[in-house]
Amino acid sequence: MLYVDTSVFIPFLIREPASPSVERWFAQAAPNALALSSWTIAEFVSAVGNKVRACSLTHTTGTSVIRQFLSIARKSLRLIEPTAADFAKAAILMEQFDLALRAGDALHVAIAQNANAASLVTLDKTLARAAGQLGLSCEVPA
Repeated sequence: MLYVDTSVFIPFLIREPASPSVERWFAQAAPNALALSSWTIAEFVSAVGNKVRACSLTHTTGTSVIRQFLSIARKSLRLIEPTAADFAKAAILMEQFDLALRAGDALHVAIAQNANAASLVTLDKTLARAAGQLGLSCEVPA
């Protein structure tokens, strides 16, 4: 199972410079092998909301993108619900200050590790570096 973080879903559904590489990655990935968490859903909706408030997306487009994402998540991906153990592990990871993990990213790592993900898929370079230092395999769509 590959755990996909929010940074990969944004350019998959909203046109950005990374969109072509992310689209190629998703086209080659086996959908039944992909997972995300309910934290990813919350973070995705927040990111779209930020784009709407910054006027880089219209309200209508933002709502449409969120609906499309939720449809993909429900129909094609394994949903992992974060547990108390995930939050506890994230806090421990953040105590490793040299990793420079923000709370949300530490939670992604903890969820992926506790779910025994084969790999964490991300476009976030800091997250990828930290995951690697923690022994979690990482894929960066390119």
